[in-house]
Amino acid sequence: MFASAKVKSLPADAQTALLETGQVAGNALTRRIRGEDDAAFGRLKGRMASYEPNSAEQQQWADVFKQARDRLRGTTIDAKVFDDAVRYAQ
Repeated sequence: MFASAKVKSLPADAQTALLETGQVAGNALTRRIRGEDDAAFGRLKGRMASYEPNSAEQQQWADVFKQARDRLRGTTIDAKVFDDAVRYAQ
């Protein structure tokens, strides 16, 4: 990671090259990591029983998670930090 001041101090063509190659590398790493995660999950499912919740059950879990998040925001976790984390996660 580079500080934005350092990136802005580079010549325009170097900034472009840095940002473009960073984007390409980031996308490649994301694809590779997700592929490895999928493969690992497939191996795990092959050794253990797994369960896929239906849409109603997924909604029930989403409701439970929302209730937990609502209780944590502003009490256990600072509201601004919490809001930033939620925004970046989406």
